[in-house]
Amino acid sequence: MNRHYAYFDPEDAIPQATIRDLQGSSDDTLLTHLLSAMAQPPEFALDAGAGAGRLSATLCAHADRVLLLDPDAARLRRARRVTPKADVWCGRIQEYGAAYSSVFDFILIAHVIQHTPTAHRLAIAHAVHSLLRPTGIALWLFTCREAGSPSHLISKETSHGHETVVSSRIEFDNAALNPSIGRLPVWHASQSELHELFQEAGLDCAVFERYRTFSYDIHSPHRQLRAAEHYAITHRGSM
Repeated sequence: MNRHYAYFDPEDAIPQATIRDLQGSSDDTLLTHLLSAMAQPPEFALDAGAGAGRLSATLCAHADRVLLLDPDAARLRRARRVTPKADVWCGRIQEYGAAYSSVFDFILIAHVIQHTPTAHRLAIAHAVHSLLRPTGIALWLFTCREAGSPSHLISKETSHGHETVVSSRIEFDNAALNPSIGRLPVWHASQSELHELFQEAGLDCAVFERYRTFSYDIHSPHRQLRAAEHYAITHRGSM
């Protein structure tokens, strides 16, 4: 377990400052709708990358038992205060997946993959495959880039406020591997990249849908761009 990790943006202030013109369903509304539509409530659910518990209460309201997992111990303590009945585990899903298998019938991975170093993404997807029960499903929330938009960005706090700049993949990975408070690396994937990731991990993608769009400014060169948040529902396929 890594109890010394600290998330880039502990108060989730950077997205609030840099994203605007949100149109569509909120994460919480989407999660509530999807959980309510399930034939049976999850028996054991995982909030992978729970952070400070932004979606944990909704998950706990629909699942019989919930495990909150996050490598940031301070944010995990905050999540525990929001959902005191949930179990907690401080670490990364890759570490948990190496120790256990076929545990959960529902896994939530909300806006985790887009802040993850390139080399770690497949390990996360493999861990999801390992931890899902044979009939379980995983719900992924992430941001996809629109045509003509950059794939790698860094949003950061400056003396003039918050700004977002285009970065290279190497710069993104360096920021993701070396977390610095107030400096948030963001990967806006393409749909094909995510489908390839799921396929390589042995996950079948049953649903891939857009649920919200937003705009943001690139500081240099100055321009306004749009992105779309998507959700995917995956289940275990054959390896």
